[in-house]
Amino acid sequence: MNSTPDALPVLSVLGALFHGETRLLDCPQARIKETDRIDCMTRELRKMGVEIDELDDGMVIKGVVESGDVELESYGDHRIAMALAVAGMASSGVTVINDAECAAVTYPDFVEDFKRLGADIELF
Repeated sequence: MNSTPDALPVLSVLGALFHGETRLLDCPQARIKETDRIDCMTRELRKMGVEIDELDDGMVIKGVVESGDVELESYGDHRIAMALAVAGMASSGVTVINDAECAAVTYPDFVEDFKRLGADIELF
């Protein structure tokens, strides 16, 4: 992951959508982006029932999204907000992502594009 630290949030969600073990390693710089993306994604995916071991330079994901209704934090980080929206689509319940409008920093049409794909998504 060293050359693509910005992919860590969405790849951690993908790892959480499949059975087995996913290792995202060699990415310590993900801790010094807009947020500590390793810590933030570990916390939020655990709220969704995912088993994760947080490492200094990444994470090991062993579980699968199993949540019902859940409230998650974006930490004001556009990549975390978008990744959690993908995780929310796999959830069996309602997923609320606080400060999700921050996704507009890099993807202003994120919500509208996801609606066109069939997502039941809205900003409050």
